[in-house]
Amino acid sequence: MGNFLKKNWFVSLLVVVFAVISVYYIYDTNKGKLKGKTADGEDVVYEVNGDDITASEFYDSLYKDNGGSALYRAFASAVTKSVDTTDDMKKQAESQASQIISNYYSQYGSSYQSTLDSQLKNIGYSGYEDLQNYLIDYLKEQEITAAYAKASFDDLKIRDISYILIKFQDSSNPKPEPTEDESSRMKAVDDALASGTEFAQVAADYSEDSSTASKGGALGVIDQNTSSLDEDFLAAALELKEGEVSDWVYSQNFGWFKIRCNSASAETIASVFAAEQNASYTSSAEASASPEASAEASASPSPSASAAPAEIDENAPYLNLVSNYDTKLMPTALWAKAQELGITFTDSEAETRLKSYLGLSEDSSDPEASASPDAEETASASAEASASAEPSASASAEAN
Repeated sequence: MGNFLKKNWFVSLLVVVFAVISVYYIYDTNKGKLKGKTADGEDVVYEVNGDDITASEFYDSLYKDNGGSALYRAFASAVTKSVDTTDDMKKQAESQASQIISNYYSQYGSSYQSTLDSQLKNIGYSGYEDLQNYLIDYLKEQEITAAYAKASFDDLKIRDISYILIKFQDSSNPKPEPTEDESSRMKAVDDALASGTEFAQVAADYSEDSSTASKGGALGVIDQNTSSLDEDFLAAALELKEGEVSDWVYSQNFGWFKIRCNSASAETIASVFAAEQNASYTSSAEASASPEASAEASASPSPSASAAPAEIDENAPYLNLVSNYDTKLMPTALWAKAQELGITFTDSEAETRLKSYLGLSEDSSDPEASASPDAEETASASAEASASAEPSASASAEAN
């Protein structure tokens, strides 16, 4: 479930967005056709404790609660027109569309197509056949955000990080001083590093986080906006210079971390990230137990070299960042891109409304702010993180 959410979290988000926006537009389309009781010359939509709620009051309420979603979509569509559609985007969108259709079929049965058709039309697309274009637009939003992150490398304190975890001896009673057993396991790590063994291999041999050990302890690309990681872990990781290894970092949620900064510069991060994607590590114990393992391999296990080296994609680290860890950056990135493109607002109220919805205004009092892409992506990423053994602030049960 964790891996599914990580790869497809926004598919679930789209289902929610479609449902919310469709309510607004169904009313907007028919607000002039309401029949029945009237008050002060206006149609009455419903009553609350004898008080009439008129059509205009209902419309204003709907706009206040849901109109920001429609405004955001119009804005995002204008911004994403500046990004070329690639073959890779088309392939991703095709795969994601299949998943959404499957989800809708499970929920709506034979009416799934008409439901999707209506909802896509309500948010400015031509209908059911335009689903892939909708998804391509989202991929473009991610690309714009990744480019913004790349341009803001130093300001965001971007790092590529790996780590080794030693769990608590008794997870129900964590203490800030290591027990004798914990100290013994930590010393084994320190001794291995002191002997000159590469950090990634030590992680494969000793890290007690099964989700990252086989990857040499690689976590991926993070920055100062990352909110899904343990606070102590994040603070220590962001202070590291390139190639530097931390002292043991205590986390009451997990245990003890030894953290390595694999890259802290825009010049090296792409090649470092590509190497991590290509590498696969086996622990010394596993290697020596294999009947096929040679004496040399057992004595000095190394990352798999059988696969062809991954092609270096300069944007890949930043896409990894904004897809998994910095889920707060998209609104800022889209707004900056809009300014670069010279997009302006003829309605100052709409501009203020949109900035509040995006969380970019000083007074983000929009009632929809908590349901903005920023907040929903953070919630989705946190849900995924809690299902993994990564040092998520909410994943202590898994790590322990």
